Amino acid sequence: MRQFLYITPYFPPQTQVGALRPLKLVRQLPALGWQPIVLCDLWPTDAMQAQAEQWVPPQVVVIRDYSHRAQKTWQKLHGTAQGTVTEQVVLSQGSNCLLGGSQARDFASRLAAPAKIKSIDLNCHSSQPLTPTPATIAKGKPLHERLIPAWLQNPELVPLGEHSPDMPWAYRAAKKIIKDYPAIEAIVVNADPFAASIVGGWLHQKTKLPLIQDFRDIWAPCKLRRPRRPAAWRALEDRLERYCIDQAAHVVINTQTSLDDYRAFYPQVTAEKFSLLRNFFDADLVSHGQHRGFAKFTLLHLGNFSRFRLADPLVKAVARALELGIAKEEIGVVSTGDYGRGALDLAKQLGIADLFTTEAAVPYHQIGATCAAADLLVYIAEPNADQRIASKFYDYLGCGRPILAISDNPESAQLLANLPAAAQLAFADVEGMAQFIVAQVRSGRQRTLPRNLDGLTALQAGQRYAQLLDQVTTQRR
Repeated sequence: MRQFLYITPYFPPQTQVGALRPLKLVRQLPALGWQPIVLCDLWPTDAMQAQAEQWVPPQVVVIRDYSHRAQKTWQKLHGTAQGTVTEQVVLSQGSNCLLGGSQARDFASRLAAPAKIKSIDLNCHSSQPLTPTPATIAKGKPLHERLIPAWLQNPELVPLGEHSPDMPWAYRAAKKIIKDYPAIEAIVVNADPFAASIVGGWLHQKTKLPLIQDFRDIWAPCKLRRPRRPAAWRALEDRLERYCIDQAAHVVINTQTSLDDYRAFYPQVTAEKFSLLRNFFDADLVSHGQHRGFAKFTLLHLGNFSRFRLADPLVKAVARALELGIAKEEIGVVSTGDYGRGALDLAKQLGIADLFTTEAAVPYHQIGATCAAADLLVYIAEPNADQRIASKFYDYLGCGRPILAISDNPESAQLLANLPAAAQLAFADVEGMAQFIVAQVRSGRQRTLPRNLDGLTALQAGQRYAQLLDQVTTQRR
């Protein structure tokens, strides 16, 4: 197989959304002739789940050395001996064992390996059900949170984010990898964090290897964050991003709106340098585990709400659905993240707080079973954020259940257009949401609906990435 260096600070066992796109891609690329050599990070404060590593193919080399924390954190998670641990732990396919905390340390201690190891094959079988709670290593707050006052920890005030101090370390580690793997033909960066894009630019300048910048989020032209940045910060980020784009042979953007905005923001850059690769659905990855089921018609929201993404419209819609004739005992709402105090207070005022419950975070490979247990999947976007479509949106499409999207994004509305039992409604359209909820309740439980996923599957995304790698390496010759 041909090799490329894949720089992605987020990667399993981390469970944040930034680790999903690289995981899905590396699962496809070996079969398409490309072997990823992954350079990734791991902090003690990260949410992590040791079992997530089992979904990384054994052909993928995983080197946890993006920062000085990575190897020690990974060793602590797995309880391995101290030493230079550079390649992934592969948990056997079908394993039913979550390794983390004392369980991981106990298990790994019985499989003690020499201090300098290449890989461990943990064939773990357990009759215990999978816990949905990620295994974490409590280590206090990150350094930047301890040193910077809380009022300055606004992400719009930190141009390259908390990963910026690690750039020199990551650069040295990446240079060593390229030396150790002389067959590497290209460099790919998964960003954000955008500090990784700078590292990719430095590497291209040093090695002349072709560089692909994959902006899974939007940086300088971000309509949501840009107005919140001080003018000096905006100017700095514009220059930094332009540097990263200039060093790249190709730049990948993950929504059509963002792609159009990047081309408009950088008119001096040829339009062909940018291309679209949306987030996508990996049916095999999410189709594991079981769910106990829900006792009544259930609206399910996966993930957390945030300062920009609020649950309030959903609360109002459920209250109105009851006024339209749905009995309170017929319906419930479940989220795998916190609703936020404001939404819960609103639900209490409306007398429906008992309908809103939470479940523990679901391991990504089990979300298919969780969605299948539900009856209506709820997607709530950030207002005035038409440049983004969250990864869960594509997971919802693939799971085949009815979908209620609360968003003002025309692009996601277009993706839902003409799909059965799928609707996108504006944040203020509480009546429309309520009527849609009522219609779904009256149509019955757990309906599976056909979805056209052409262009949105993991295999197609992998094929597109392989084409890009072929393209940039051919141009280099």
